Amino acid sequence: MHVFIVPMRVIFFAIIIFFINSCKTIPYFSTSNDFYKQEVTLDMIDGYKITGETSVLFEEITPASDYIEFKSKNDTAVRKVSVKSIRGYTYKGDYYAVKYVDLFYTGTYNLLFVKRLTKENSKIQFYELHQVRKSNDTGEELHYYFISLPNHSMYEAWNIYSKNLVPNFETKMSAVVSDCPGLAAKIKMKANGYFLAQYNFSNSKKVEVFERIIEEYDNCK
Repeated sequence: MHVFIVPMRVIFFAIIIFFINSCKTIPYFSTSNDFYKQEVTLDMIDGYKITGETSVLFEEITPASDYIEFKSKNDTAVRKVSVKSIRGYTYKGDYYAVKYVDLFYTGTYNLLFVKRLTKENSKIQFYELHQVRKSNDTGEELHYYFISLPNHSMYEAWNIYSKNLVPNFETKMSAVVSDCPGLAAKIKMKANGYFLAQYNFSNSKKVEVFERIIEEYDNCK
């Protein structure tokens, strides 16, 4: 009888592979574009809202897929739903809108889900995109911010550091809210709390500046 001895390194790698494959089957929510088997409510362009289970793995795919696989509560079958038929989705009370976003100011856009930080009826909408960056060896976490204006198309959004807003934020942003002269003047004069420094602001500071401007713009008489 022959006895085969399996090298320890083979056993080790087998365990690692098993562990990785097992983890992929565990439901999780990492970011708005990286989650597996979570219950969301889709906000469809045709006005319907559909609750069910889906997975979005866009951080693992370049470019992002143009559809998601979705199984509604009232259906046993999984169906493909075009991202372009969706306004956004709600997950645990937060709303994630579909927007064409340019992350690196190169003119290359991806259709991704971004978290809405402002009220649903705000005239200017403000969004956050959180990425774990699985494609990055360091696993660096990044946050990007975008605004949508009243005259923008459904999926249009400006990166807050795009040429639409910087450099000369005080000039460009004051022009956006020019129909609210008092607010526009504060931005133009770089009043405290109304100015976006080009790159050295913390994420929380960026959010504070835009939320302040948007709230005042909403309340402008």
